Amino acid sequence: MHLSKAGALVSILLMMSACQEIYQIKVFGEPFAPVFESEKPLYFGAGASISLSEYDWQTNKTVQVWLIERAQGAKAAFVSRVKYGELPDGFVALTATKPLKPEVVYVAYFSAGGGTSALGHFKILYDGTTSKLVNVDSRGEPKQ
Repeated sequence: MHLSKAGALVSILLMMSACQEIYQIKVFGEPFAPVFESEKPLYFGAGASISLSEYDWQTNKTVQVWLIERAQGAKAAFVSRVKYGELPDGFVALTATKPLKPEVVYVAYFSAGGGTSALGHFKILYDGTTSKLVNVDSRGEPKQ
């Protein structure tokens, strides 16, 4: 590849990455019915989605637990907060919820389209008597 072509490719990739906005999702509330909140409200049009998946960082594989989508024909709207298992106005469920399990790393993902998204990881800790929801990094380590 010629140097000028390589330079052009790098420039294009940098411009594309600059067009993406990725915000953090904070997870809180009841361990088995958590609330996901983006640090900034995202504008969801038709086809935009929110998902929750089990995540194995060692294999980089996910197993979808829940998927909802902005309904076709629904007026676009800003969304910042969603409770697991509940549909915000104008959304439809593409999959049913599954029971959440302790000690599994989950990733919540808001895909609003146009390069704008939000994501956050969490897991449910169980000490034999109580369950506690903890925001973690992608490897399941508690965030500082």
